[in-house]
Amino acid sequence: MKTSGKVLITGGYGFIGSHVAERFNKEGYKVYIIDDLSSGRADNITIKHKGFNLDIIDQKCEEIFRSNRFDVVVHLAAVTESHELNESLNEYTKSNVLGLSNILELSSKYNVSKVIFASSVDVYGDKGNGPYTEEMKVMPHTSLGISKEAGEGYCNYYSKRYNLETVILRISNVYGPRQPKQNGTLSNILQKVSDDDTNLVINDKGYETRDYIYVEDVAFAIYECAIRKCQGTFNLSTNTENSLNDIMKYLKKVMNIDNVTYIDSVKNIGQHRLDNSLLINTVNWEPKYSLEEGLRKTLVWNKIHNDGAEDITETEVDNTEKNSHKILPYLENLIGFMIVAVFSYMQLLHENTAYSYNWDYKLIYIILIGIVYGIKQVSIAIALSCSLQIVLYLYTGRDIISFFYNVDNIAHLSIYILIGLIIGYVIDRKNRDIRFSNEAYDQSIEDYSFLNQIYDRILIQKNKLENQIIDSNDSFAKIYETTAKLESVEVEDIYTGAINVIEKIMKTDRVTLYILDNTKNFMRLVAKSKKLGKSIPVSVKVSDYTEIQDVIESKSVYVNRKLKPNIPILVSPVYDNEDVVGIVSIHDVEFEELSLYYENLFHVVMRLISSSLSRAYRYKEDTRYIRYKEDTRFLQGEAFYNLLKSKEKARKSFEIDYMVLTVDYSIDKADEDYYKLLSGRLSKVVRETDYLCMDEDDNIYILLSNIDQEDAGLVIERFRKNGIYVTIVESEKLLSA
Repeated sequence: MKTSGKVLITGGYGFIGSHVAERFNKEGYKVYIIDDLSSGRADNITIKHKGFNLDIIDQKCEEIFRSNRFDVVVHLAAVTESHELNESLNEYTKSNVLGLSNILELSSKYNVSKVIFASSVDVYGDKGNGPYTEEMKVMPHTSLGISKEAGEGYCNYYSKRYNLETVILRISNVYGPRQPKQNGTLSNILQKVSDDDTNLVINDKGYETRDYIYVEDVAFAIYECAIRKCQGTFNLSTNTENSLNDIMKYLKKVMNIDNVTYIDSVKNIGQHRLDNSLLINTVNWEPKYSLEEGLRKTLVWNKIHNDGAEDITETEVDNTEKNSHKILPYLENLIGFMIVAVFSYMQLLHENTAYSYNWDYKLIYIILIGIVYGIKQVSIAIALSCSLQIVLYLYTGRDIISFFYNVDNIAHLSIYILIGLIIGYVIDRKNRDIRFSNEAYDQSIEDYSFLNQIYDRILIQKNKLENQIIDSNDSFAKIYETTAKLESVEVEDIYTGAINVIEKIMKTDRVTLYILDNTKNFMRLVAKSKKLGKSIPVSVKVSDYTEIQDVIESKSVYVNRKLKPNIPILVSPVYDNEDVVGIVSIHDVEFEELSLYYENLFHVVMRLISSSLSRAYRYKEDTRYIRYKEDTRFLQGEAFYNLLKSKEKARKSFEIDYMVLTVDYSIDKADEDYYKLLSGRLSKVVRETDYLCMDEDDNIYILLSNIDQEDAGLVIERFRKNGIYVTIVESEKLLSA
C-alpha cells in the first residue's frame, strides 16, 4: 500500500474523523471529506483539505468518486448514540447501513484500494467479563450495535464478491479533544470538570469497567491499517479495563471536585475489555497514551475550547423558533374566531335596528383562513363557525332540534362546509404545487452549485497541468528556457546560474549553494539568493548538522517534514559524477507549494545542475594547461578576466561580495621555480574557494570569494602574519583595463 495518495474520510468533521484527517495529512496524504455536519463541525479541521457538505447516501457522492480516484476510504460517518432496541432503527439504518452500502458500492466501482469501516464494541452486546476477541459470536442489543453488525456484513460481502479490501475495526470507548458532551458518560464528566462544576452526578455506581482509548491512538491505528497489508476484523482498544471510580480518583488529584453522587443505572454494562493482540501483531501499532495522559490532554483542550454553553443556547433558540412556527397558525385562527364571534354577537344584538348589517362574518372568516392556511386550519374554522352559528341560534331562545329542522340553517352550515373545503383543497393543492416546484428548483440550484464546485476544482487542476506544459514557471518550455543559464562551462557561472534557476523554477527567493572542501568536513558558501543578505554563514562545519551529514552520506534529498527551526526546507546533494561535492538548500517556500510534485521537481532541477557542474569541472581540468600558469594555481589571461566578470555579475544580481588583492612578493624572480614557489606559498593561506590570478604584466592577485570589507581586514592580517603583504585593488579598474 502507498504511504501517500488520496484519502476520503466520511464524517471527517466529527470527533474521530477530524483526528484521522490530521494524521493522514501529516503523513503526506491529500485529504478529502464528506460530511453533512449533522454532528461534526467544520472548524474541527484546520489542515489543507477538500470538503463536501453532503449526506453519504446522496447520489452526488458518485461525482466525487469519479473526479478523484481515491486510494483509501475511511468510513466514519454514522449515528453513534447507543440506544435501546425499543427505539426506532430508521435513523441508524439510513446512516450506518444505507450510507455504508453506497460508499462500498462507489469504492468498488471506482477501484478504491482499501475501505476501513469503523464498527463498535456494541456488536458484542453484554457477554459478561472480557476480554472480547474477534472470534466471539456477536449478539448486539442496541440500535447502534445492530446497525454496525449489518455494516460488517456488507463489508464482508463486498470483500468476497468484488475483491474489495476491507478492514473492520471494532472500536472501544473513545475519548479525547473535540468530543461532544452527549457522546458518553466520560465526555460529560470531563466537560463538567472543565467547566469548574464541583458537583458531579454519575449514572451508575462507578464499578462497571470500560476499555477507554485516546482518540489519537485510534487515528494512528486507522492510518497504519491503511498503509499495511491487512484485511478482516480487528479490535481497536487498549486491552485495559478502567472504571469511572478509577477516573474519578485521577480527576480528584488534579481538579477541585467537592462531591460525586452515584445514581443506579437502569442498564448494567458489566466488564468491558477488548483483546487487541490481533491488531498489534498485524500492523505496526500499539496504544501510545495512558489513561492519565489522555485525560490530562483532554482537560487542557476542554479548558481552552470551552464553548459548550454557546452550543446549547443556539440549540434552544432553534427549538423555540420551530415550536413557534407550529403554534402560530392555531393562535391566529383562534384570535380570528374570537373577533368573528364578537362581531356576530354585536350583529345579533342590533338585529332589525338601524345599525344592523347583513354580513356573514363567519363565512368571511372561513374564506380568509382557507386562503392563508389551507385545509387543516380551515377545517378548524368550519367547526368553530358552525358551532358559533348554533350557539347564536340557541341564544335567541330556540332549541337545538328546531335548528336542524330549519332548512335555512342547514343550508347555512352546508355553505360553510362546502366553501371552506373547496378553498382549503384548492389552496393546499396550489401550495403543494408551489412547494414541489420550489423543491425542484432548490434541488436544481443545489445540483448546479455542486457540479459547478466540482467543475471549478477540476478546472484548477486542468489549468495547472496545462500550464506545466505551456507557459507556467514549471512548464517544460520554461524549464528549458531557464536552464539555458546552466549552459556555461565556467564554474562560477554555474554557481550563480544554479541559484537563478532554482529561484525561478522552485518559486523561492531563499537558496544557498555550498561546496565541500577536500576533507569534506567544512562547506564554503559560493552562491546565495539576494534576499538572504548577510544572515547565512560563509563557512559551515558539516558535523554540526546531522541532516547535512545524512544528505552527504546517503546521497539523497532531505525534506524538513517536521519544520525544524534553523534547518532548510529542502536540502539536496550536488554531484560530480558519483561524488558529492556540495549541497543546495531551499530555506523558505510558500506552504501551498509543498507537495510531492514540488519535491520531485527539485530532484529534476538538481540533476540538471549537477550535470552542468560536472561538465564545467571537466572543462576546467581539460583546459588547465591553457587557463593556468604551468604547475601553479595562477589563473591567467582571458580566464582571469572572465572570472572577474562572473564575480561582478554575481555581486550585482545576488549581492555576493568578493575582493581582489595584489601581492607584494619577496621571492627572487631569477629563481626558475619562482611562480611555482609563490603559488605553493600562497596556496597555504587561501581557501579552496579563493583564486590565485595573474595578469598580462605578470602581476599577482588573490581573488577572495564571498567576503566583505570587515572580513577582508582579518584575512589581510592573516596574510601579513605569514609574511605575505597584500593591497586591496578596485575590481572595476581591472575590468576596465
